[in-house]
Amino acid sequence: MKEEMIAVVFFLLLPYIRASAIIEVLTEDDTQYIKLSTHCITAAERSFFSFEVKAKNDAHFALMSADDDNEPLYEIVLGGWTNTKSCVRVEKQGTCYGTKQAQVLQESSFKTFWVYWLNGNITVGLGNIRDGNVFLKYYHSTPYPVNYFSVMTGYGSTGHWKFTNDVRCNFEVFNNTKVVENNTNCHGTVKYECDQGFYLYSGNIQRTCLMNRTWSGEPPHCKRILCPQLSSTASYTIQHQDTYAGGNVTVACSNNFRHFSGHLTRKCALSGLWEGEEPVCFRCKCPCSLTGQQKFNSSIELEQKIEKLKKELTILKNSTNSFYRKKISAPDNRPSSAGLGYLFGYGVILFIMLSLVISDMPKWYRHIRFGAN
Repeated sequence: MKEEMIAVVFFLLLPYIRASAIIEVLTEDDTQYIKLSTHCITAAERSFFSFEVKAKNDAHFALMSADDDNEPLYEIVLGGWTNTKSCVRVEKQGTCYGTKQAQVLQESSFKTFWVYWLNGNITVGLGNIRDGNVFLKYYHSTPYPVNYFSVMTGYGSTGHWKFTNDVRCNFEVFNNTKVVENNTNCHGTVKYECDQGFYLYSGNIQRTCLMNRTWSGEPPHCKRILCPQLSSTASYTIQHQDTYAGGNVTVACSNNFRHFSGHLTRKCALSGLWEGEEPVCFRCKCPCSLTGQQKFNSSIELEQKIEKLKKELTILKNSTNSFYRKKISAPDNRPSSAGLGYLFGYGVILFIMLSLVISDMPKWYRHIRFGAN
């Protein structure tokens, strides 16, 4: 249990651990500034910054208005002039202000410095605690905005710098979404998915943390999936309808109509379409109430019912009266018996016909003699 709790705490703190990673930058002996923005470090929302540097001499740290060392900047020279003097400049390679005569750099080990700027006040000290071990101060009456940093070395020296990457965007959660990837570090990405039954209506499903601690793109907006609204017709009526994904619609054939094909119950799928086929109800040729109206969900179900009825209505020949008479009566195959049967049968027929003719003879006689009934 203890190990599980440690794992959970580590997972929750992981974004913060990543955000505090150490970034190392190497500068050549070429007096060319390297922008710290390429490493996700900017002056945005800051007025204090600390760093470590190892150099022989001339480690320059610039506070810039724009991400370009040709624009207005404050240039802080650490260990210039063979590590004998430090100062603050209001332009690149400009006049030194607030000069401090001392050796502040070491070629073999890192030294920690801090810089503070606000309303034209520039202060530099040793260590990482503000106002501790101050050795440079300068006030600029027309202050520049400070938005970016850059570093460089030269004049016979290379530099090894260390910075704490603490740029991180605020974690954001949105309605009807879930997070599938969460990296709030600079240049990190957050990926979202819409909840079950929802789709991305607008915004971005993936966003990147920018240097200014804002997210790229627009927040994702997920809307519920809906199927088209169905309406009753002359042949069937909508009894129940839920157009949300996963909902059902129930249909009943109208009076004097019978279900022929399609589905009387259908489900709204995640595609936004109704499953199954639209029901077809045909008008009855005779009143449905006299036929014991019965509804079927498909033609297959109807065919199965017909086959069942066929089996129930099948006549078993072995159960008929004629079958039993054959079993209990013996046939008489004698010629005299067959002849008598034929004579009796034909005699009966002939007698009936003669009776009909004789009964009509008076009518025929009157018609022939008098020409009328």
